Amino acid sequence: MAHVPIRSLSKGWTDQQFRAVVTASSNVLYRMNADWSEMRQLGSTGFLANTNQPANAWLEKYIPSHEQSRVGVRLHRLPPSMD
Repeated sequence: MAHVPIRSLSKGWTDQQFRAVVTASSNVLYRMNADWSEMRQLGSTGFLANTNQPANAWLEKYIPSHEQSRVGVRLHRLPPSMD
């Protein structure tokens, strides 16, 4: 599994945005397939609905519309899976 430091994804974020992501990511656990096209599981401490069902539309469901293109670009830059 590739490890991508959050700071490398957060270029251009304000300190407040960075802190919000770190705090939120501490309260969410998720599993993705190797190319990030499918969310396989999501568990949170209450602010998102938990799911054990695979979701191909996770980007549209969980990422705000104004952030989706930026997230998509970053996902395409990730190194290939090392499975």
